[in-house]
Amino acid sequence: MKASFSIFYLTPVVFATWFVGKRAGITLAVLSAAVWLYLEMTTGRSPGQTR
Repeated sequence: MKASFSIFYLTPVVFATWFVGKRAGITLAVLSAAVWLYLEMTTGRSPGQTR
């Protein structure tokens, strides 16, 4: 399920990079990775994992 849920993080990064620029894409990618890591560490499971 990780691969299918990652599209929700990847799509905004692609659009930000395409329409705003490389710096915005990198910033959003780092922010998305930080949110993913935070959720993994605080809940013990990946985003999108139901059980």
